[in-house]
Amino acid sequence: MYNARPMGRGVERGLLFVAAAWNVLLASMTLFMYSPWFRNAGYDVLERAGRMSSASLVGQVASIVNLYASALLVIGVVSFLLAALTMRPGTISRGLTVWLSVALMFSLLTADWVSLALYSVTLALYVARNKAIRAQRTAVGQQ
Repeated sequence: MYNARPMGRGVERGLLFVAAAWNVLLASMTLFMYSPWFRNAGYDVLERAGRMSSASLVGQVASIVNLYASALLVIGVVSFLLAALTMRPGTISRGLTVWLSVALMFSLLTADWVSLALYSVTLALYVARNKAIRAQRTAVGQQ
């Protein structure tokens, strides 16, 4: 007799939670620790070098750092919500596949190797499990 119980998503969900937590942690450290330090240290270095005319550059770079951290925070929160809400046993979500691909590309473009590894493994497992779920549905439908 064939087992018609839906396949679980525990491994993928766990990996996506870890990736989301990593992104939120990295964003928090960047926003609350690195960015203020960079603003202060950048101004001090420019002041000692006698190049205060370039001080606006420090503010612009700090703004880019804050933008990156905000993007990481959004990716982390959305990934957490998707892991909690859309990864149900036996379900297939095309939107989640697209989201994992987007997060993977963002991680690749920003050279975030930890996120890249987590999102790529999560995506590979999610796509493989989707294929198994489709095969299970086909086998159940033929009986």
